[in-house]
Amino acid sequence: MQLLLIMEIGAAIGSVSRYDLTKFIDARTVPNFPLATLLINFVGAFGLRVIVRYLLCDSIWYLFLGTGFCGGFITFSTITNETIEFILAKNIRVTLVYLFLSVVGGITLFFGSYLL
Repeated sequence: MQLLLIMEIGAAIGSVSRYDLTKFIDARTVPNFPLATLLINFVGAFGLRVIVRYLLCDSIWYLFLGTGFCGGFITFSTITNETIEFILAKNIRVTLVYLFLSVVGGITLFFGSYLL
């Protein structure tokens, strides 16, 4: 029960951080492209790999930071929603660029953290 609470606190902090950072980035960027989601997921993918690399996967810190914070911070559902909105708007070029950057960028940053 205590471990579940630790993970939930991490997820709550990650979700609030994502929301606040999204509002901050959206206020300063082009409104027709979800740059905030893309950047947040890049930071989250890179951060998750650093957490996985330097913290034991069965440690309490991994549960708090990896499963909790990164789980709340990174959002696949937002990528899905934004992609569907682009498809419904018949903006296929932006859809493909966004999906490519999201998937390839996230994987690249995740594995790129091996260089640290």
